[in-house]
Amino acid sequence: IQIPIYMPYLEPVAEEKISRKMDDDESIRVLFIGGAARRKGLPQVVDALRLVPKPIRDRLRLTVVSNFQDGPVQGVERVAEVLSNVSRAQLSELFRCAHIFIFPTQFESYGRVVVEAMANGCATISSNTDPQDWMLDFGKAGALVNPESVEDIAMELTKLAEKREYRLQLAISASRRFKNLFYHQVTGK
Repeated sequence: IQIPIYMPYLEPVAEEKISRKMDDDESIRVLFIGGAARRKGLPQVVDALRLVPKPIRDRLRLTVVSNFQDGPVQGVERVAEVLSNVSRAQLSELFRCAHIFIFPTQFESYGRVVVEAMANGCATISSNTDPQDWMLDFGKAGALVNPESVEDIAMELTKLAEKREYRLQLAISASRRFKNLFYHQVTGK
């Protein structure tokens, strides 16, 4: 049984703002957040970027927020802006600006960052494992990938970067799922 976590600080972004964010896509802002970056799939993300066709890859702007608790990730500095020790306000701003949140974690007991991405209108790529598959409504509110498959990750990243309507559909579906299931006004009752 899945029980939504109570996150009283988290407010949903309006759908109009999500739509405007997705319209502004000359550069596609991709966000990864995870303290244990290796376990949370950052090496696979870095490798997947190499498989994304160059014209699309050139439009992607990856931001990584991590303190690399489980060791460094080779090559990440070449493909991403790397941040650590960011404030809650900075994290909120990163989520609000991101088109895509990518989190192909190997294992996650809950994954609060997925819920935060949903609230902030990010099209999300995450693992096809529990609980992320449930959180993302089994693919209706986010793209689910095999976390071991660099090819799956690259394919979804390419598709989301190329297809604004697909990005928008996943982001809006995620936002609505957040409001109906994870929003503190619902879980706090």
